[in-house]
Amino acid sequence: MIYLETGESGYITGICSVEIAGSTEFAGELPDGFEAGFPYYRLMEGKLVYDGEKQAETEKKRKRTERIAELKGLLAATDYIAAKISEGAATREEYAEKLAERQNWRDEINAIDEA
Repeated sequence: MIYLETGESGYITGICSVEIAGSTEFAGELPDGFEAGFPYYRLMEGKLVYDGEKQAETEKKRKRTERIAELKGLLAATDYIAAKISEGAATREEYAEKLAERQNWRDEINAIDEA
């Protein structure tokens, strides 16, 4: 016997082998891979229902977050350029190509944020 915890929308938020307050007893069969992907299941009328759209959306968000982190890392690695230019140790012309790249990275971050 297992007990399932659900959020307000009915999606599974936890699995327990003992009853805890607010959990629901579940006597049915767990689908293969359920424990690894239980946040994508809802408990509806005593049955587990898989939501592939939620999993796809979660994966899409994860990829966007990873890409933003990658782009911010690229920006951080080239922050020295702005410091050199502001201190007069370099010119915008010397770093024109890299400055254009940095702008493209910022534009991509903004586009991802707006999506």
